[in-house]
Amino acid sequence: MYQATPHHYQKEKDNSIIEEQDHQYMSAVAESQVTHQLTAERKEQYGVWIWTDSVNVLYAQFISIYLMATAVHTKRRIVFQRKRSDTKTA
Repeated sequence: MYQATPHHYQKEKDNSIIEEQDHQYMSAVAESQVTHQLTAERKEQYGVWIWTDSVNVLYAQFISIYLMATAVHTKRRIVFQRKRSDTKTA
C-alpha cells in the first residue's frame, strides 16, 4: 500500500499541491508495476497484454482524478450549503 513519504510534506504546505505530487508518485508506481521487462521475442508474444495493462493504468488514473475532483466539488457544495443555511437563520 502506498504511503506518502515525509519529503512530500516538506516541499509544500498547500494541501492541493501535496495531493498532486502524491498522485503523480502513485501513477509512476502503478506504471512501473505493469511495465514488463521482456525480451524482444516475448514482447511480440505478449504485446497485447502489455497494451492492455497500459490501458488499465490510464483508466485507473482517470478514475482517481475523477474521485479527487468529486471530493473537492462535494466539499465546496457542503460549505456553500452551510453558508446558505447560516444566512437563512440570521
